[in-house]
Amino acid sequence: MTGGLKRLVPLLEPIYEGLLERNARSTYRQADETRWLVFVEQEGKHGYRWWLWAFLGEDTVVFRIAPTRSHEVPEQHYPQDVRAFLMVDRYSAYQAMVQVKLGVVILAFCWAHVRRDFVEVGKGWPELADGALSWLRRIREIYRLNRQRRKHWNVNPRRWLTWYLESCAVAGSKPPADIESFLPWNLSDERRSQLANRVSLVEPIDSS
Repeated sequence: MTGGLKRLVPLLEPIYEGLLERNARSTYRQADETRWLVFVEQEGKHGYRWWLWAFLGEDTVVFRIAPTRSHEVPEQHYPQDVRAFLMVDRYSAYQAMVQVKLGVVILAFCWAHVRRDFVEVGKGWPELADGALSWLRRIREIYRLNRQRRKHWNVNPRRWLTWYLESCAVAGSKPPADIESFLPWNLSDERRSQLANRVSLVEPIDSS
């Protein structure tokens, strides 16, 4: 299985690079990180704890696995001249980014974490409970609207991957010459309809 996945890497690298470039140019961004075990030896590093970083853009999500949780990871992911809003939790690494210190990236703390503050206020200070409850209702509305939004980006990843790998096979087990047509934001309405979740997985996809 590992050998098979390694053979797929050269086919997917052009797509990954395209996603990275698009993600870094997004005006609105979100970032997070979580522990990830990588069982390789690295000089100067003790143990196998690495970090899986997730970067969400307006229409892309990309992942980076790094041996560190340092601010250098998001700092190097985004261009130095970027101007954007970045939604994060309160982890200090984001506040240490050079782009944040320069004022070109504005941090916005995620509502999931901010919501906890209003819950604690409502429980700990009865005289402020009404105000806290009004904010919790507003945050609930944001979550409701987000659920509606997610219903409209419905490309099925399995169908997209099947289409792309079949195209790689046709190209002689190499990435197709025209990678741009496979990137999600370049899909035609007809292609997007073919790849939508509502289409049966057993229906063949036109590779022409």
